[in-house]
Formats: sequence, C-alpha cells, structure tokens
Amino acid sequence: MTTSSASFIRFKQARQKADLLLSGLPSKGPDARAASDLKQIRFHAHLAGMVGAWEAYIESVTEEYLNVIRRHCRRPIDLALHGLLAAEGQRQRQRFNTPNWENCREHLINFTGFDPISWWVWPKWSLTTPISCQERLNEILKLRHSFAHGFAMPAFTWLHLSGSSRLLSVQVCNSIAALLEGLCEATDSGLYAHLKSVAGSGATW
Repeated sequence: MTTSSASFIRFKQARQKADLLLSGLPSKGPDARAASDLKQIRFHAHLAGMVGAWEAYIESVTEEYLNVIRRHCRRPIDLALHGLLAAEGQRQRQRFNTPNWENCREHLINFTGFDPISWWVWPKWSLTTPISCQERLNEILKLRHSFAHGFAMPAFTWLHLSGSSRLLSVQVCNSIAALLEGLCEATDSGLYAHLKSVAGSGATW
C-alpha cells in the first residue's frame, strides 16, 4: 500500500527529466557571453518544465481523487452527482493554465473539498506560513511568465546576483524544483488524509 498518488510519482519523474538540463553546462571558454547565455536558456527551460510539472500534478491529482471517490459511490444519485462534478472538472482543467497559489488552491477546493492552505509551507526556505509560501510560489510563476512573454526578468532578492543583475542559477533552479516537489508531497499527504475522511479508511490511491 502506498500513500503516494500516481500524479506525484509522475511529477518526480518529470523533475528527473528536467534536471538533465542542469548537467553538462558549458564552461566559460573563449566566449564567456555565449556560454552564459546558453546557461540561462537551459535554466529557463528547467523552470518552465518544473512549472509545467506542477500544473500537471494539480490537474492530475484532482482527477485521480475523483476516480477514487467514484469507486466508493454506492447510490445512483451519488454516481450521477459525481459524473457532473467530474465533467465540470474536466472542463476547468482545459482552461487551467496559470498554476499560481490562488488558482491551484481554488481548483483543489472546488473539486475535492480539500483546502491545502495549512499544508502549503516550506520550512527549508523559511516559508513557514501560507502567506510566505504564497508569495514565493507566485514569484516563481511571475518568473516563468516574464521570459515566456519576453518581459524583463523580475529582480527577486532570492535570485542569483551577478554584477547588478538577478539571474537564475543551478542552485536557484534546484531550490525551485525542491519547493514544488515539497508542495506536491504536502498536497498528496493532505489530500490522502482528506480522501480517507470522506471515503473511509479503506480508500487508497
């Protein structure tokens, strides 16, 4: 028996693939500027991959939860109501393309009844309150948005300082990936406990 959802397992697999972008980075060599630009391109690709994996996790774990609930529906009315909720969930997932803190929380509440607010903290980054975690997750989304649309990169103080510029680095990318994985793991744990409270102690992923 496992308490890890298939959605969380897929997230970790996606992280392993994204982390390949951080290996074999070019050294400075004769053209330091070109090497630096190539590194930033790969760092941005890593960030985009991790944000995509986070979005996919939220969408997938919601559907996974609903599938488990369906297995525990006994009355026709329960099955009918579940079908309506699942159909609406599918429509919402098709429009769900900004996985910031507010949207992800709302999506989970609307389609599972689980509020992750007390679970979404990350002490390793001193994000010990939901508000601090909310700010950091949304800043990560703003980073992704900035380079995806060609805007100037926000100068968040937790980014790597290079001269007068704030940039991504291997350490920053690893920290972002660790944060997102930690949020997925916390969501998994909280949603699993919620699942058992709703469907009974015998419910499993």
